[in-house]
Amino acid sequence: LWGWRLPFFLALPPGLVSLWGRSRLAESNDFLAVAEQKAQHTSPPEHAQRPAPAEATASGDDAADCTGIQSQCKRQSVCVFLKDHTLSVAVGFGCSCAGGCAFYLGIWAAHRAVHMQGGLTESQGLLVSMLTMAVIASTMACWSHLCDKYGGSDPFLGVILGGACLAVACGPIFAALNAWPGNLLVAIVGLSVCYGLATGLALGPLNLLVVELFPTEIRVLGFGLSFNLAFSYVGGTASVVAQALDSVSPLAPGFYVACVGGLSAAVAVAAHCLRARGKLPSHLVAAQAPDVAGREVAVEATA
Repeated sequence: LWGWRLPFFLALPPGLVSLWGRSRLAESNDFLAVAEQKAQHTSPPEHAQRPAPAEATASGDDAADCTGIQSQCKRQSVCVFLKDHTLSVAVGFGCSCAGGCAFYLGIWAAHRAVHMQGGLTESQGLLVSMLTMAVIASTMACWSHLCDKYGGSDPFLGVILGGACLAVACGPIFAALNAWPGNLLVAIVGLSVCYGLATGLALGPLNLLVVELFPTEIRVLGFGLSFNLAFSYVGGTASVVAQALDSVSPLAPGFYVACVGGLSAAVAVAAHCLRARGKLPSHLVAAQAPDVAGREVAVEATA
């Protein structure tokens, strides 16, 4: 009864310590410089009228300005987010659905392979589950590297391929598992290898995709309301939906994952087209522009 609940209670104290520590972390100098440049760009008259600080108190004034910028970003984060980033939340949520659903439903599928009639033994089911997690982890690492190296740092292309693989492969995989329920080789090849590869492809560039959708000052909020909600509501309910669909047809859970994978692939395609038209900017690239411009100005001044 308490076997699966105890880890959550054990994780509570470290989580509270992490929350306490993160709430007291200071912003980096690069972020404060970008935030100050944005403030100067949005309100030039106010900054133009402010007198220049004396050299003796420069460090104190800089510290005060940094504190003010941090508090201002925190106060305005929710308002700016709700006003300007609804599309980014929708894109992040839609692209995250496939990975979350596939990951958690894969755990349910390994459990189902043991408890179905004529299925695997418990030790075989544990082996299949462990191999699936290993394939997912290794695929995520390799696929992320390939996307960064050959995909032009465009995470949408990686998510498109991952969602498409889930849409194509999940139906045949679950059909094979149902046709040979006690065959360990079929379970390893179908669930651990093929399903694990497709899930890893969908998860690989996902974090970068969601992170770059939002500017730095509201990135955590945007990530939580897109990626985390998708994994909570779509991924967290995947096993419940799969169990209900399994009572209708043993192939239905596979087609459910296939539909969610196709949905995420379609969202990624639409988002890729919107970004090509300039309607969905990448804030990772935009955040580098002021720093690069500042360096160019510094170089010109020293020359």
